[in-house]
Amino acid sequence: MWDPLQELKAELTEEGAAIASIAEEKGIDVSAVTSVVEEAITAQIDEALAAGTLTEEQAAAQKEKATDPHVAGRFYLFTC
Repeated sequence: MWDPLQELKAELTEEGAAIASIAEEKGIDVSAVTSVVEEAITAQIDEALAAGTLTEEQAAAQKEKATDPHVAGRFYLFTC
């Protein structure tokens, strides 16, 4: 069975591609993908903050990175 998330993870790790470039190749709206990625990263940061793994300052810094288009479109989503 085809798993698009697994395919995306493979392309990101094996080829070092950015999510935006993969979206463009597949004809998917890059801004929509970027928005979803930013939301997912923010949710992961909020979970780490709630669990006590990050301080408020660390969480704020990570959220700032998450909105940077050079960071949000990379593997960061799966390593946070």
